[in-house]
Amino acid sequence: MNKLPTTTHLQFLILDMIGRHGIRPGLEIRVGLRAFGEGESASSFYQSMKRLEALGFVVGEDAPGDRAYRLTEEGKRRHEEALVFYRGRVAIP
Repeated sequence: MNKLPTTTHLQFLILDMIGRHGIRPGLEIRVGLRAFGEGESASSFYQSMKRLEALGFVVGEDAPGDRAYRLTEEGKRRHEEALVFYRGRVAIP
């Protein structure tokens, strides 16, 4: 039996963007989200990132002019869990 991923679609998109690059500045993540029609204000976006940090999925680090994020081991596990689920339903390269 396949269970739905425990991440939301927005969390999955964020984890996927970070997971493909190792570490990613917040502004780049926000731009990437807009490509999927997920345009949040800066304050809403950074609140979402704080929630992901509180869940233990990402770690934020101060970077020049922004904050950069990387996945934790738990974030990598949740990302992989969602990838396996979605790959089983659609073709994802």
